Amino acid sequence: MRKSSDARLKAVAKYDKKHTKSVMLKFNLKTDADILEHLETVGNKQGFIKHLIRASITQDIIKNTKEIIEGDFEAGEFVTVRVDGDVYERKVQRSKEAGDLFITIKRKNHFKSEFQ
Repeated sequence: MRKSSDARLKAVAKYDKKHTKSVMLKFNLKTDADILEHLETVGNKQGFIKHLIRASITQDIIKNTKEIIEGDFEAGEFVTVRVDGDVYERKVQRSKEAGDLFITIKRKNHFKSEFQ
């Protein structure tokens, strides 16, 4: 039974080396006490941190996209948007409710964001 356990550990280590990256965070017990206290209330810390990072990415995309959409564009035109080195060609649409122009970008990780 020990051999299969060793083989499994070796396989997991091989997979992790090829497909994952570890990031260590260091917090000061005094100046970061509020952060540490909040993290204690979160069940899935990794998922929580990933969610916050993706929300930040979305805000960056919104900020970059608004600069383009606020130009003189009409619904139906195509715009090129560059975000973090990725280039997107998207059709400008007009919302039925407010009449605002917007585009939709679907990220590689299928994280969909709409910008208005």
